[in-house]
Amino acid sequence: GVDHRAASAGGDQSIVAADVLRLSSTAAATSCVGICAAHCLWQKAAGDVGTWESWRGLGHVHLPETLAWLFLLGSLVALPGSAGFAIRWLVSQRLVDVDALWLALGTIAAAVIGLPVVLRLTIFSIVKTPVATETSAPNAARWLLFAAAGLALLQGLWPTVFFHRS
Repeated sequence: GVDHRAASAGGDQSIVAADVLRLSSTAAATSCVGICAAHCLWQKAAGDVGTWESWRGLGHVHLPETLAWLFLLGSLVALPGSAGFAIRWLVSQRLVDVDALWLALGTIAAAVIGLPVVLRLTIFSIVKTPVATETSAPNAARWLLFAAAGLALLQGLWPTVFFHRS
């Protein structure tokens, strides 16, 4: 006979894999759009942004933009209240449902690995004294950054509205 339980488990895993991909790509797209907008903003404001020192003090010069940018980076490493946190929570639940505990722990570990980079950028952009001067940044990049951060916040606060299970 056919082992229906094994066939069902294989089907569950493929459904979970598709669900994980859909959820992850939705949240990542929101964060990446905002981060790209921030890069355009900082390229105009700070010039070369290739070193840690390039980010020094940008929060003193462009505080709302810097906070939005750091929130989006935090979303990528599962900052509570962000889309990234909601996604990691939902993905971990789905993986535990199909007995893929190691993968669920891997999603959490990936967030922990990225956290030091976000913390270091936070320190350099907010805590360190500025080397950048006030410049005019492109408004389109600024508004795209704010829109993406707002969407990531809404997705994090109401994940069932944005990431309902199909």
